[in-house]
Amino acid sequence: MLFCRKCGSPMEEGDHVCLKCGTVVGQEDEVRNKKELIQKLTEYHTLLSECEELETMIKPQNNFPATEPQPAKKKSFIRYFWPFIIGAGLGYFVVYILATLLSMYTNLNSYNPYKPGASKSALEMNMMGDIMIGYLVAIIVAVAIIIIGVKIARSKQNTYNSSADRINAELSERYKKGLLNQKMIDLHTSNVHKMALYEELVPEEYRTSAQVAALLDILKNDRAQTVEEACSLI
Repeated sequence: MLFCRKCGSPMEEGDHVCLKCGTVVGQEDEVRNKKELIQKLTEYHTLLSECEELETMIKPQNNFPATEPQPAKKKSFIRYFWPFIIGAGLGYFVVYILATLLSMYTNLNSYNPYKPGASKSALEMNMMGDIMIGYLVAIIVAVAIIIIGVKIARSKQNTYNSSADRINAELSERYKKGLLNQKMIDLHTSNVHKMALYEELVPEEYRTSAQVAALLDILKNDRAQTVEEACSLI
């Protein structure tokens, strides 16, 4: 469709005089109108192609967290280690008490005051020796519990914190994808509004990027002068 260069009124193909203001329209005006048409169709094609691409990428926004998720808290080493501290203390106490009682029971049962060379001082020395051995065994047991506890607690801490890191990374990635998805939704909405300014140029059945590209190709190669003529050639 041609438009009067002076008043902008639409003109039929082949008209050389504007019926509204009487301005004579020549070949130069037709060329300019065609260039403007091609420019508008090019802008429309760009918006349409972008919208079609966005529609293949956009997902429902409710698939993503609406707000930035709170990260899962990590656990400290002491959270898993403190039961072993208590266990080491109890182990030391139990082994020491049992060693002491066993030493007293053994030595008292074997003590015979009528046996030659038997004396209370020897009995006490034997009991002290056994108690010291029990003391050392109790320390060894407590240290063993501590060492085992360190390994178990560190393993549990690493396992939990690794899982927390993975969960936090997944939540953060989903939130970022949600932000990107919302940007694509906003861009698509903006493009749809902009395309409304150009859609009157193209019949509804030709409003795809492939069809508009074909129309542009026909117009640029001077196989047609109007959109209607180009549509008839597709």
